[in-house]
Amino acid sequence: MSPDGTLRDRFPTGRRPARLGETDLDVHAAEFERTGMSGALARYRTMDRDWEDLAGHTGAPLTQPSLFIGGALDASTAWMGDAIKALPGTLPGLWCSRILDGCGHWVQQERPEETNAILTDWLAALPAVRERGAPRRTGAGDRASNMHAKFLFERSCAQDAQDAQDGDTR
Repeated sequence: MSPDGTLRDRFPTGRRPARLGETDLDVHAAEFERTGMSGALARYRTMDRDWEDLAGHTGAPLTQPSLFIGGALDASTAWMGDAIKALPGTLPGLWCSRILDGCGHWVQQERPEETNAILTDWLAALPAVRERGAPRRTGAGDRASNMHAKFLFERSCAQDAQDAQDGDTR
């Protein structure tokens, strides 16, 4: 996009994506007609407030187990490329980062099977948690098991990325 381009220049033209059927479009249009756009745009209006509210956490890493899935055709993935590259430092609990080729912003709608497979593999690899969500105390054996599960998941992500690069989209 040129420096004097607009966001609209990044949107595809022509046919509507298959994931957005006529019924879906009618539902969304009816809701926007009923409620207006203020709710949908409110998220973007609060960005400055987010920076203010979170100022005390500047530079603090997010250590929870994390997974990033984005679409290569999503404009925000391109705009946030440096932030995505920095994820291993800002998210020390990052197990895998996947950018899906040929996919836009709505990865869960555009590629539901692939997104679900990535999510369920990731969830299956996470350390166990006791009932009621209390973190399980891990001993050396549990830590080794968790590290092994993480290794297997990372290896799976790396293989998936290599397969995609090689054109294998099983």
